[in-house]
Amino acid sequence: MATKLKSMFRSLKDNWKTPKDGEEVSVKEFAAIGIGGMGVNGIGYLGTVISFNVASYLIGPIFGLSVNDVYVVGMIGSVMGLLFNPLHMIVTDNLGELPGKTKMFTHILSAVLCLVAIGIWFIPDTVGESIVTGLPQILSVFILTSVAAVYFRIILMKKFSKKYGKYKPWLLFAGVPIAVLLSAITFFPYEIMTYTQKLVASNLVFALLGIFMFNYTGSLQSLTYVVSSSAKERTKIISITSIVNGLLRSIYGMIFPVVAVLTGGMLNITTYRVFIPIFCVISLVLSFFIILPQERVIQSKEHVVKVEFKRGLKEVLRNKYLWLTNISGILYTLNGVAGPVLSWMFVYSLKMEWAMGIATAVAGLSSTPANLMTPWLVKKFGIRNTYIWCRFIQVALFGVLALGVMQSSMIIYVLGALLMSIFSTPANALNKSYASIVWDYQQYISNERLDGFMGVFTYLSTPIGLLMGYILPFLLTRNGLTTDWDILFDLSISKGIFIIHIVVAAASVLLSAIPFLFFDLQEDGHNKIIEELRKRAQQEEASHQEEQSHKEAMSTEPENA
Repeated sequence: MATKLKSMFRSLKDNWKTPKDGEEVSVKEFAAIGIGGMGVNGIGYLGTVISFNVASYLIGPIFGLSVNDVYVVGMIGSVMGLLFNPLHMIVTDNLGELPGKTKMFTHILSAVLCLVAIGIWFIPDTVGESIVTGLPQILSVFILTSVAAVYFRIILMKKFSKKYGKYKPWLLFAGVPIAVLLSAITFFPYEIMTYTQKLVASNLVFALLGIFMFNYTGSLQSLTYVVSSSAKERTKIISITSIVNGLLRSIYGMIFPVVAVLTGGMLNITTYRVFIPIFCVISLVLSFFIILPQERVIQSKEHVVKVEFKRGLKEVLRNKYLWLTNISGILYTLNGVAGPVLSWMFVYSLKMEWAMGIATAVAGLSSTPANLMTPWLVKKFGIRNTYIWCRFIQVALFGVLALGVMQSSMIIYVLGALLMSIFSTPANALNKSYASIVWDYQQYISNERLDGFMGVFTYLSTPIGLLMGYILPFLLTRNGLTTDWDILFDLSISKGIFIIHIVVAAASVLLSAIPFLFFDLQEDGHNKIIEELRKRAQQEEASHQEEQSHKEAMSTEPENA
């Protein structure tokens, strides 16, 4: 044992700055992704604690905003996001340098929209109050902040992408404004504000927050896709760093309710005014470690990105693997509906609420060893076989959950949940590995990194996801569950309701695995793609150098004559 530990520490020391043979990421970078990601996810967690959502204690119980108004404002924001997404896509993939016609169109459109938004602001807030109070001001805020988000992205990409890459600028420069806004909203003088003022002001802060939060936590995941060109090394990085990345988030989740007792509880504004700024500072300090990892996109330094909207759209739509992964993602939408059954069994079946947290913690314990096991599984069985079999085994284990429900046995149910976590964790990590492979394939077929344009599939996934979201409510209503949740104390009813959740989740996981049966791009094929991309980059570099030499020769020719 001592010998193994010495060997491990020697390996860490030797590869602290220099990667192992056959790898591209040093231990120092590896650690920075974990520590920096921990800070990024910490800020992301605080963004869920203070969110424009009825589940947020701040927005609902403390500010007193109604469920319906929050829902309506959220829907308006979602529609506005879909309308502006094309601009975000083209800005991202052109690294802020918009093509000529697109640049002119963006400036003119933005100027017109800002003038319209300013005019809308002065319309009385009672206009449209049958939809939501303060509607003109809410629309004005969404338009102005949507335009601001586009220009923030342009500045960020234009100024910093050449130095830091496509994703690190978000992680380095968006965290501070996010932390400031999260802290600022807790100091609203909501006690002296009218209802409309609270709704409009809250929407203003969260709309501003959206400018910076839009790509913040997502950029951390995207960074792991490009930190190495090896699919196996990416899988190792994704699976192992995810253990550390979620650590601060978990700590906040555990200690927040505890420390809240010191300041009056979760329904007291003082709790948020004291602890949100403290947690934000801690998270920010850790997040800056993300400056150390490098983005290793295989592309010539002289490559000039110039992607017109029509071309970008056409290129991503002919990527068959992108279709497969997005179809799988849509079908996977309902995988989590069985999650609440564990806690419901404690409340309605066993009436042992006190043990709920212990059981949930035990069920989740397996995620850490499962993450550590993922690189070994990939090395032994390959990405595709590991993914598909983990999903199929996960589906089979839903049967164990169903058995636990039918027998009212918490031991059987927790065992099933524990085993399921063991097999779902590698599959979830490999989903991200597949996404990174699809990105490389996109560059292979189009010679451009079109990560932004891939977002066009949200126009497909959003409406289908909303339709799929009605499946479970429809089934539950047909089985007697409407607004009276007390009927779940009747075991003859609750067991049927719980089984519906489990069956729907199992079907979702099973269907989501099927597209990957047709995913024929394996590790060898991916390696060939990486080799081809390297060759293209070298050729582009050589061509550029030859062109420069020719220009220099031409410029000195008259002098020599």
